[in-house]
Amino acid sequence: MGRKTFSPPRRQERQAKKLTTEARRTQRRFDKFFSVSSVSLWLKSSWRLWRLGGSISLFFVFAVSGCVTDSATLPPPSYALSAPTLAASAVVFPIAPDVARTMTQAAGMNDPTAASVASGQELPPIAVGTADIAGTSQTVMITASDGTQMIGTAYIPAGNEPFFPVMLLAESPADWGDFPLRLQAQGFGVLVLESRPNAPVGDLTAAFNAISLLERVDVSHIAYVAAGGSTILALAGCGGGVPCDAMALLSPLSANESAMLSYNPRPLFLSAAEGDAESMAALNAIRAVARGAVEQVLVSGTDRGTDLILNHPEVGERLMTWLQMILIGGA
Repeated sequence: MGRKTFSPPRRQERQAKKLTTEARRTQRRFDKFFSVSSVSLWLKSSWRLWRLGGSISLFFVFAVSGCVTDSATLPPPSYALSAPTLAASAVVFPIAPDVARTMTQAAGMNDPTAASVASGQELPPIAVGTADIAGTSQTVMITASDGTQMIGTAYIPAGNEPFFPVMLLAESPADWGDFPLRLQAQGFGVLVLESRPNAPVGDLTAAFNAISLLERVDVSHIAYVAAGGSTILALAGCGGGVPCDAMALLSPLSANESAMLSYNPRPLFLSAAEGDAESMAALNAIRAVARGAVEQVLVSGTDRGTDLILNHPEVGERLMTWLQMILIGGA
């Protein structure tokens, strides 16, 4: 059999197909190579970066550690004063109290009621010692706005009924005699307060705030009875904003016209001895500017202040009747 021969077109077609098949194989190898190479390149790059970061971290650790100096070579700390100081006293002489502190000496800090009051608020009258044998009066301590401790005596009526307060002001609480007890028997609550020299109006404000904290007290009606030098404080307080419904002045020593004009037209009780020229002059000046109801009682002689009540019984009787009418009758 003879050799098979192909025509030129057919040969070319077979060669073209062969070339196409080779090209496809080459393209697959190329794609596969680059796919594997990319992953490998990424892994190699990541490894190199990790090694580089670790090297940098180690470099900083060694660099910082190289800056630390051995503590044994540091100088010891020293202290320097920034200002001059006082020399210590050569000898100290402590003064120890010779008696133990009692409730009377430190009543404020030991009284549970006072200790529970919020800062800045008024303290209630703090009982000092015990009540008298009859239980009619109790010595109390009131703290003024400037911290001064004022000693007074409270007379609280028996029973459970509310009562109106009357405040008695004089140079000495003992000057009133039995007048506080007589007012107490009439159903009034009485606070006898010793007024200090040149007392500020804040003393009356502190006394009012303190007495308003008592049980059963009704401060909707309150009266002030002042004698002698204490009339100056009473007139200034009642005319200066201290709650006051009625005021009685026994032997006034000053005519504070501006305070009296502010006090108008509230009721007023005035009493003086005709032989006391100073008190009579102040009484007439006050009476001239008074615009409310005025009860006036003049007596003979030269008695002054609480002596008007002690030596002239009619003054005390008229005063109690007037308080009954003003406070209880007008309630």
